[in-house]
Amino acid sequence: MEFKSNVIILYSRPFEMEDERTRQINRGVSVQYLMTDKLLPQHTDQDKGLKVNKGSIDFLKQANLIKVPGIYEASFGMKTNGNGKPELVITDIDFKGIIMTELDDSLAEA
Repeated sequence: MEFKSNVIILYSRPFEMEDERTRQINRGVSVQYLMTDKLLPQHTDQDKGLKVNKGSIDFLKQANLIKVPGIYEASFGMKTNGNGKPELVITDIDFKGIIMTELDDSLAEA
């Protein structure tokens, strides 16, 4: 099962670590993202604000991170996590556009 959705990637950081047991090198990019392309907070009886999701992408996909924060089309797939439960993971990303921030606005006026 695979689907695509627009997301806002808020943060990214490459990582590289060695598995202590197998000595295999694991590389990737940690990302924090919103499952939306609009910065509209939720307001329900219990939920308020924006829910940030965490995940990782393949190290080679780092080149697709054109501007962070930014709007991306993310492809999602399923994998089984360490507890044997299905987990939704990002398999690919494509840059769609920038997010204007207050800082961007103030620089444009200068």
